[in-house]
Amino acid sequence: MTAMSKNELVSFLSQGTFTAKLATVKEDGSPHVVPLWFVLDDEDNIIFGTETSSVKGKNIQRDPRISICVDYQEYPYSFVTIFGEAECFRRYREGPDIQDKKTLDESNDFLHWMRKISARYVGSEKADRYAKRNTTEGAVLYRLKSQHVVSEKVIADW
Repeated sequence: MTAMSKNELVSFLSQGTFTAKLATVKEDGSPHVVPLWFVLDDEDNIIFGTETSSVKGKNIQRDPRISICVDYQEYPYSFVTIFGEAECFRRYREGPDIQDKKTLDESNDFLHWMRKISARYVGSEKADRYAKRNTTEGAVLYRLKSQHVVSEKVIADW
C-alpha cells in the first residue's frame, strides 16, 4: 500500500460524487458518523455545510474535533482520512434587521458555496434549487482544519 501525494490527494477528493463520512464526538464521548457532501476550496480545504440544530451541528459546536473519510469502493480501492477541527467560516443570516454590508456579502458567499457543493452532487441545472433549500437561518459552513492525513492508493493492487 502506498500513501497518496498531495496532488493525488486533491485529485482524489475532487473527483466525481464521492461522499465523505463525517465523524463527530457525541456528548457522551461516543462517535457519530454520517455521509456528507463537500467540496475543496482554493487552498484544498474541505468545505461542508450543516444546520446548527442537527446532531452533527450540535456535536461540532460542543467539540470541533472531527474526522472525514472518503473512499473509492471499487477495485483496487483507495481512501483518504483527514483528522482535524471544524472551523465555522460562514453562518447564513437574512432578514430586514441585517443592515451591514459585510453580513450581506457573507450571505451571498454562503449561497455561492452551497451552489458549488450542490452542483457537484446534483448537477449545475439543479444546484440553485438545492443550494436555496439548504440556505436557511441556522445553516453553517465549516472548513476542516487538517491536523493529520492518512491515505492509501490502490490498496488491493499488489
